[in-house]
Amino acid sequence: MDSASGSQVRGPVVLPAQYYETANGPFEAGTLEHGPQNVAKPKEPENMRELSEQGILSFLQYWCAAQNYMYLTGDISLFEALPGNDKYSTNIGIYSKLYSRDEGWVVCDTERPTGITLNTDRPVRIGSSEVFRWESMYTVDNKAHLYLLKAQRNVSFTDMYGTTRRADVFVKYGDNGWQMMDDAEVSAAKESLAPSASAASPSSR
Repeated sequence: MDSASGSQVRGPVVLPAQYYETANGPFEAGTLEHGPQNVAKPKEPENMRELSEQGILSFLQYWCAAQNYMYLTGDISLFEALPGNDKYSTNIGIYSKLYSRDEGWVVCDTERPTGITLNTDRPVRIGSSEVFRWESMYTVDNKAHLYLLKAQRNVSFTDMYGTTRRADVFVKYGDNGWQMMDDAEVSAAKESLAPSASAASPSSR
């Protein structure tokens, strides 16, 4: 596979500006008086379903953007539609109900309450499969929280999702493109490999 190109590889995973619809105005963070306003809606990069390192990177950029868009707006459609994301139905349901029932919203100073930071410039193929691991950190804004309107109390994102920590990304490629893997899927993929299988660079295929 071709390696990822462009300046953003190692570092925070951020969807480029051209893949956002124009908002009605500058982003306004949620407060105890109102929810986030003018949250830009992400669009799928053209290459995010390609079997390439750039495809993986674009997928991760969009995946993070769609998840944060869900957190800040309650619009679950983009995140829910991604391949394999039915495994996140419990988390998706929290924000669908929170916003649709006017029970609260997310308060965060930025449009990225959670995210991924890549620790290396390239992912690594796991054996001969279409599974790849990218060394990374899972980041959580320690100031972000849910504001529950009826109870008038805050639930911090760190209480819900933990603190920023090392958490490598595992993705697999299928008929519908890339999808994120959870711990159970990663364990199953590793167990299916022959004992002699070793990790290899995607470009060595």
